[in-house]
Parts: sequence; structure tokens; C-alpha cells
Amino acid sequence: MDTRDLSIFSAAYESSSFSQAANQLYMSPQGVSKSITKLENELGVKLFKRTTKGIAPTKPAHRLYEKATDLRVTFQSITMTKSDNNVHQEMVNLFIADDFSSYLGFDFFNDFQNKYSNKTLNFVEFPDSMLTSALMDHGNIGFIEGPIDFDQFSGFYITTNHYAAILSPNHPLANNPMINIQDLNHESLATKSKEFKIFNLHLSELVKHKVFPIHTIQTSNNDFIVEFAKRGLGVGIVPDYLLQLPHFKDLVATNQVVARPLDGATLKRDVYFVQVNGKQLTEGERLFKAYVQEFFN
Repeated sequence: MDTRDLSIFSAAYESSSFSQAANQLYMSPQGVSKSITKLENELGVKLFKRTTKGIAPTKPAHRLYEKATDLRVTFQSITMTKSDNNVHQEMVNLFIADDFSSYLGFDFFNDFQNKYSNKTLNFVEFPDSMLTSALMDHGNIGFIEGPIDFDQFSGFYITTNHYAAILSPNHPLANNPMINIQDLNHESLATKSKEFKIFNLHLSELVKHKVFPIHTIQTSNNDFIVEFAKRGLGVGIVPDYLLQLPHFKDLVATNQVVARPLDGATLKRDVYFVQVNGKQLTEGERLFKAYVQEFFN
């Protein structure tokens, strides 16, 4: 993946046409199509449905488009030459599983930046379907969801994020002290979408327990999941740490939503700090790795 492919993808997405994107970029439509196919092969997802009437973006395309600008900035920073200024700011590029920065919190990153003022942290979050390839192709270190492939990465365990149910106080299940997995049978759910490992892990647990909910919303946006529950449309499944963040904590405190632990199945994700095998870490990356080890010990 490179910045040019992302620019071509963005043009095709915005215009809904390979031909129009080609005109904008002074390319041939075949060249645009070839670039999109290359990007799809790298990510392992289909970005556009090709029809006789044109192209239509898929769910992975919507997600990639949301991140495309951040990705271009990240990849450009990776390839930047060193500054000629007297003070050299090493860019420490970090690739993070989607939404895990919320768990780590602002101070986690700010404290490292203050401690090492000649380093500049540059981090971007990715959905799981894109994270591994982005990290392998363009990075050295990051936080990813396990299990990890030790042929590609070495690393160490950070934490386990458990998942909780959130729902409206008026929902029939709101009176239960906890939500059993069986309670979700035929229930309307809002969950993370298929681009995330956690979706398939949760789906496996539900099938194993012969629980078949209605997936009304699948999204990368936790705010949408919370709003779904708040409006009494069903049950939202979110990581429990989300409920400790100020905005969501206030919703619970003011009884706009209630949170209940899940029982009867293990709904969780394990997160690891990893580095790519065979790549030498920069000084800043080594310092950040040591900082992570000290922080979590």
C-alpha cells in the first residue's frame, strides 16, 4: 500500500467512477482499476462492486475512506527525510488496533512525548482487516489484537478488554443484574462490524451457545452502538473500558443507558504490543517499547 494508491482509491470513492477518477488524476481507467485491484489484494477485501452501471463501494471501502487521509499522512511521514534543522525530531510511528488509544488514554501518549521531547509520536488506528498488512508494510511497532502470528511478529501481552451490554433503562432486560448470553437470542444487537476480529469471535460464541440475535447494526463507531441502545432499539455490545470514558460515563450516571456485565460466554479481546520480525527498531521505537513495558509492569 502506498499514498498514490490511497489517493486513487479516494478519487474513485468520491466520484463513484473509475473513469471520472482517471480524468481527475490524468490516468487511464485501466490504470485506476489496476491500482484498486492491487489495493484490494493487499488488504484482502473487496472495495468496490463492479457492475455494468458503474462501481459501488463496499463496507470495507467506507471504512478505508474514513481513514484514508490519516493513512496518507502516516505513510508520508514514514518516508520523510530527516530534517536539516539543528534539533532532529525522530518520528515514532505507531500502528494501533481500532479504538485502543481510548483505552490507553491521552496521558499515556502525552507522558511519553514529554519524557522524550526530541521524539514525535505519530499513531493511526486501523480496523483489524487492514492493521496487519499496514504494520508489516509500513511500520515496526504497534498494538494489535491477538492471537498474534509469531512468524510475523514478536511481542508481549498487554491486556484483555472484556465486553459489556448497554441498553435503555426501559428495556425489559435492564432490570437484570447481568445479561446472560441466552438473553440475546432473537434480540436486536448493535456490534462492531465484520472488519474486526471481535465480530467473528463473538459470533462464534453466540453460535456455540445456539444464540441467534438479530444484528441490526454493525459499525466501527462506538457512538452509534451507544445511541442505538440509548434509543431503546436493542442491546449494544461495547468494551467495558468505554463506559469509564467521560462522555459515556455521564450517560450511565444520568441513567440514559445502563450497563450490564455479560455472563455465560467469554466475549473479550486480548491486546499485544508487537514489533515486526526481521526489522531493526529505531532509537525512538526502542524507547517507546521500553516505556510500554515499564507502564504495564
